[in-house]
Amino acid sequence: MDLPARPNRAQSKTLVKRKKYKRKPYKPIDRERFMQIRKENRLSIEQAAKLLQVTSRTIAHWERGVTRIPYSAFKLLRCLANGELLPDVWKGWTIKGDTLWSPVGRPFRQHELTYLENYFTMARYWQADYERRSAARQAARIIDIRPPLRLVLGGKHE
Repeated sequence: MDLPARPNRAQSKTLVKRKKYKRKPYKPIDRERFMQIRKENRLSIEQAAKLLQVTSRTIAHWERGVTRIPYSAFKLLRCLANGELLPDVWKGWTIKGDTLWSPVGRPFRQHELTYLENYFTMARYWQADYERRSAARQAARIIDIRPPLRLVLGGKHE
């Protein structure tokens, strides 16, 4: 049995037209803005380097414009230094130390959030159990709606 010939690379490109991924235009991080955020949060170059887990030389290179600043480092500096969670859905939430603060001022400590998934899981089980029992009660009510049977002796009703 002969196998069909395998198309070469040029033939396969013509057979399958791939949609090219269109990149968003790259907007470099402004070094002055990076330095401003670092200074607003009273961070030295060494402290910012420790916070971002890079060397102080790397921070100096970013601020002098020798190398470009990764967006992830810029975003992380804003997030960690300001204690803000950046996406709009987290507007008003902040992190101070080891505590997450809600917009209304309620603190959430790490040990409270650790078991949050367990609480939700238990609530789902309780809800399923409640629905199951409610359905069973409803079925029992339907059965009880029928008129009770009466015992007839000798053709007379008692």
